[in-house]
Amino acid sequence: MNCSSIRPFLSPFHDDELPPDQHAAVEEHVATCSGCRQELESFAALSEMARPLRESPLPEQWESIAMRLDAPSPPASIVLPKHRFLLAPKAKLRLMWGTIAGVTALAFVVLFSWPGSQRTAEHRHMEVNLARFVDAFPKDPAGAQQALERQYPNRIVDADAVVSFVSYRPVAPETLPGGLRRESVRVFDMPCCKCVQSLYRSPSGGPVAVFEHVNEEPAWFGGKPAITATCCGQAVTLVECGDGLCAAWKGAGRYLTVVGVKTVEELHDFISAINLGSGDSG
Repeated sequence: MNCSSIRPFLSPFHDDELPPDQHAAVEEHVATCSGCRQELESFAALSEMARPLRESPLPEQWESIAMRLDAPSPPASIVLPKHRFLLAPKAKLRLMWGTIAGVTALAFVVLFSWPGSQRTAEHRHMEVNLARFVDAFPKDPAGAQQALERQYPNRIVDADAVVSFVSYRPVAPETLPGGLRRESVRVFDMPCCKCVQSLYRSPSGGPVAVFEHVNEEPAWFGGKPAITATCCGQAVTLVECGDGLCAAWKGAGRYLTVVGVKTVEELHDFISAINLGSGDSG
């Protein structure tokens, strides 16, 4: 088996969900392939990072859970305390992403047969640029930012005037927890849509970039190993970037991507602050 046929099985292999024959085939391949072994190690690192988040409901919540299970109507979502994430079942995630991948593949077939196939090439180029930005930002934020600005037309705008460039008012607040203050708001003209970037800095820590975009764009993470957790009542995709995290979720009617987060606790505080500004609860 070659790398392309092995990679879809790395996640279930890591979770020990493969039948014995497939498990043995993947194990044999990984033993001699440094690339697949490195990707498998990335899954292990993400799982280890998320290990403290795998917590059962608090004892006082069990009675409420039992009552909801006995109720005739569908049970309501349980609001977990601050800094508690609930990891989604990985098997369901793979089924969901498999469905999404199938729909995406069909969309690509349509795009390639359509006269506007150049737009597809632009999207592929954008995928590379976004993945490079995510990789470079934790280590060299200034260089990553300059490279992104060179790739796409962009302009610095006043926060109150952004709505005249896009069809929404950004939800990224003036400040974020941890002393981060918004340094600039920039609108990028990307192939997918106009994307609003809020760049934050603090006197003591590194910068954080928050992107808002109407169209879903999974290309930010360039196929990096990812896990999905529930935070503040929202499904959040988490990816390890350098010594920190990058995250993406949907809120306030659009998609948000944050780059430069240090810990899951910091991410929780950021999402809470953004939700508070947008009027979302959770």
